[in-house]
Amino acid sequence: MKQKLWKQIVALALAGTMTLALGACGNGTDGNSSVSDSSSAEEEKEEESAPAQSAQESVETGGGEEASGLEWLHPASIPMVDEGVEKKLSLYILSSEGAGNAEDVWMYKYIEGALNIDLEVTRFTDANKSEFLSLAFASGELPDIIIGGDFDPASLVKYGMVEEQILDLGPYLNETYMPNLTAIYEKNPSYKASIMDGEGHVWSTGRVNDPGGAGGISKIFLNYDWLDRCGKEVPATLDELLDVLHAFKELDASYIPMGGSYEFYNPMNYILNAFGYLTNQAKGTDIALRGGEVVLPVADREVYGEVLKLMKELYDEGLIHPDFFTMDKEAALALTQQNLTGVITSSYMCQGEDYRQFWGAIPLTSQWNDTAQWPVNPKMLSCGAAVVSAECENPELAAAFLDYWYTFHTTCIQVRGGGVVEEGDYLYGWSGWVADVPGDSTTVRYLDMEKEDCKYESNGDFFEKEIQLWTNVIGTEFPDGSGMEGGFYTFDSSRDLTKYKEPYLADLRLDENVCFTVDYHYCDAPEYTLKNYTTPDVYPAYVYLDAETAVEAGNLQVMLQEYSAKETAKFVTGARSLDEIDNYFDEMDALGAKEYVKIYKDYYDATR
Repeated sequence: MKQKLWKQIVALALAGTMTLALGACGNGTDGNSSVSDSSSAEEEKEEESAPAQSAQESVETGGGEEASGLEWLHPASIPMVDEGVEKKLSLYILSSEGAGNAEDVWMYKYIEGALNIDLEVTRFTDANKSEFLSLAFASGELPDIIIGGDFDPASLVKYGMVEEQILDLGPYLNETYMPNLTAIYEKNPSYKASIMDGEGHVWSTGRVNDPGGAGGISKIFLNYDWLDRCGKEVPATLDELLDVLHAFKELDASYIPMGGSYEFYNPMNYILNAFGYLTNQAKGTDIALRGGEVVLPVADREVYGEVLKLMKELYDEGLIHPDFFTMDKEAALALTQQNLTGVITSSYMCQGEDYRQFWGAIPLTSQWNDTAQWPVNPKMLSCGAAVVSAECENPELAAAFLDYWYTFHTTCIQVRGGGVVEEGDYLYGWSGWVADVPGDSTTVRYLDMEKEDCKYESNGDFFEKEIQLWTNVIGTEFPDGSGMEGGFYTFDSSRDLTKYKEPYLADLRLDENVCFTVDYHYCDAPEYTLKNYTTPDVYPAYVYLDAETAVEAGNLQVMLQEYSAKETAKFVTGARSLDEIDNYFDEMDALGAKEYVKIYKDYYDATR
């Protein structure tokens, strides 16, 4: 029986009061051998006093845990499994190249010690993930849970609907077994579209971040120093933007008013948005909404021809780079770093303190679009991060285990490990972390890193080898688990931004208490500009088509994307006359554009 000290529970609770900034947690990896329980004799399972009902039967009868013989299970609680009851979960998990032994890392000990769940862990890495998982499904030798597979909708439908190898979590997605996710989806019903197919099956769980959060939405920055020099206001219409771009060019003939290139740092979603397309994709080759209708922008005969005409004007007048369609990433980045661009997609493109020149743009209206609105980023709601095997012996426990990580507190555990504890107090073998700056935990100090005998080179090295169990994060950024308010960027009192009421005050970017790092600038600028105009009326990022339709759509997509990219470049650079625009749309239709759009329109209509 595992002992759990009260001070440990208190220390864990303290972690939920801290405000954390989640960053990317992936690492470059290579193949790894598995780390599994080496015991030759399986542990005896405690006999249950009553035969277990299925989760669906329990929900239908309203019997709950007691009626189903699952009195030992306590979802969203510590412990999750009663003392004296032995339950094991086998996991395949994505791990980093330098990860420590699974049994030795803190998170493994936390799961076994706090939740009272025995683990059997086998690791895979980014380098061998595809081969590892393909062999696992081909052989039918699956664990209870796979974390880090990042399965796309087509794979989920294949392994779930067609091959019946992964479990439909739909019957378990309720207050009894998955209360955290249930609360999120009750407050935000549209969020469920990322993980639910057209027939109501839930084949996976994924990350749940705010699609309209400033940290995740597509970003457009304007050079406010140049605006001041020109005596121009932040443009609110397409005509005003063109006026500003021409004014930028007049400042200096060497300036490239709209930075980036077609392949890298492409700002053209700013232009597409002005024409009414709600899309985060700059090339116009993804399905989008315009006026509530499902369209493929590059095949949209009604409006895209006007987009081509405008882009040719930008090209002819030097408002985009002459090599816009061929420039590589380094060349596109260099233009901004040389202070030659007026519109960019990220303040990270700047170097030194030059990012302070820029602040957020706002969405544009035009004669084709009378509503200023900016699309949320539906990919902030992911799918395929974790799946449960259809052969799992304890599906209720597996569902509850995954659900446990969908609170702000437990997501923090995955990203930082443990909580803030008194120095000298130990929680499952280590002494916790502290925020580097009070009220700001974009960086943290691990107390064990400060010991004289510390053998680790950095916080990342320490976390990877001593704390982390899986590299990708499942969970949510919302502090209360409801998805209704807040986020990781909760700042200290010196960064009180409430005094700034206007949506794009130029002096906000110069306030030393606000944008004192490029990280804050990157999130603050859209927070006070673009986010004021966000709309959730976007096409879903994840579409669950049946296998035959998915193949058809995939083939059409390749042809349409390749052809439209090639012809768009020709029209803009003058290699093809604008007089042939109607012919271009006929050619797109001949390639199957209408059939392609219909596939996604039918899906959209069926799942709204």
